[in-house]
Amino acid sequence: MTLESIVWAAVIATVGGGCVLLTVLTLPGNWLLLAIAGVAQAWTMHGGGAPLYSWWTLGAAAALALGGEALEAGMGAAGASAAGARRRGTWGAVIGSLVGAVLGTFVLAFIPLFGTLVGALVGAGLGAFVGELSYWLWRVGAIEPVAEGCAEPYALEMAGRWRDAADAWQALDCPFERARALGLGDAAAQQ
Repeated sequence: MTLESIVWAAVIATVGGGCVLLTVLTLPGNWLLLAIAGVAQAWTMHGGGAPLYSWWTLGAAAALALGGEALEAGMGAAGASAAGARRRGTWGAVIGSLVGAVLGTFVLAFIPLFGTLVGALVGAGLGAFVGELSYWLWRVGAIEPVAEGCAEPYALEMAGRWRDAADAWQALDCPFERARALGLGDAAAQQ
C-alpha cells in the first residue's frame, strides 16, 4: 500500500461517514455515496485500469438504496394513515416530497442541501394539502362521497356514521376531528 492509496482510502471513508450522517438527517446520503462509488469506479477504469468494485456490488448497493427509500416512504405512509390521514393525502405528501426535493435541489442549488430539504418540506405540505382537499370538497357538497382509500374515521364520516367516526377520532387522540364528526350528528351530539 502506498501513502497515496492510504490517503484516498481515508478521504473516501470520511466522505462515506458524512453520507451516512446525511441519511440520518433524512437527506439523500445513500444516493450520494452510491454516486461517489460510481465516480470512483469510472475513475479507476479510465485508461484500462481494473475496476475498484464488482458490478454486482454496485448493483446490490443500488438495490439496497432503492429498498431503503421504498421502506422509508412506506413507513411514513403507514404512520400518517395511523394518525388519520387519508390515502390520497399520504401519497400526495410522499410524491410531493420527492418532487419537491428534486426541484429544490436544482432551483436552490446555490445553497447546498438546504434546497433539497426546503423542496421536500414544501412539496410534502402541498402534496398533503391537495390530497386532503377532496374530504373538504365533499363536506361542502362539491363532490360525491368517496370512501375508498380513506382512513377509517373519514370513511365513517362520509358514510354518515358520525358517532362511529367520533369514536375513531377519539381512539386516535384527535379531539378537534372528534368534535367536527360530532358536529355532523344530531342536536344532542352537538351539545
